[in-house]
Amino acid sequence: MKNCKQTTSNKNNVKKNAGFTLIELIVTVSVAAILMSIAVPSYKNMIESNRLSTGTNELVSALILARSEALKRSQNITVCTSANSTTCSGGTDFAQGWIVFLDCDSDGTFDANGVDCDGDGNTDDADQVIKARGRVSGVSIIKADTTSWEGYNFAGRSRGVGTFNIALKSGSTVGSTKKQIVVGRSGRIRTVVVP
Repeated sequence: MKNCKQTTSNKNNVKKNAGFTLIELIVTVSVAAILMSIAVPSYKNMIESNRLSTGTNELVSALILARSEALKRSQNITVCTSANSTTCSGGTDFAQGWIVFLDCDSDGTFDANGVDCDGDGNTDDADQVIKARGRVSGVSIIKADTTSWEGYNFAGRSRGVGTFNIALKSGSTVGSTKKQIVVGRSGRIRTVVVP
């Protein structure tokens, strides 16, 4: 028998390149650049809006807790700035953190001892921390009258009526006020968006 060689057509073995042409690559990069130029500013605005909302909502929650605890316990409850979550720091920026505490002597400061909380006439008690909140980053929360506390009496009425101005903060630079928390004499809390 004859030795037969099997031949295959060269046409079937030709590989096609599966990459992009230069024009396809330029179009793809251009579309990606356009999408990024639209998305990045929107993403930045969303992050800033979330920071403002977080700071506002966290402080509103603390104020609501303070008011409800004042009504429940029939005692004075205070919210003050606190950098260490255990005592009032005296700073004016609530974004450094705050504590909600039982304020036995209604002075707006946390007393570790020397107050009469239980009504027995002895000053051997201490104010009690109810809740602490650490730093809120990216914002500044300053009370308009620059006091470092807000409190409620036994009837849930505000003892430190005021407005909290909330602004974005980058490093040591504070922007303009974007939101406000307003506490009325009755203790009612409302938030306002500043145009």
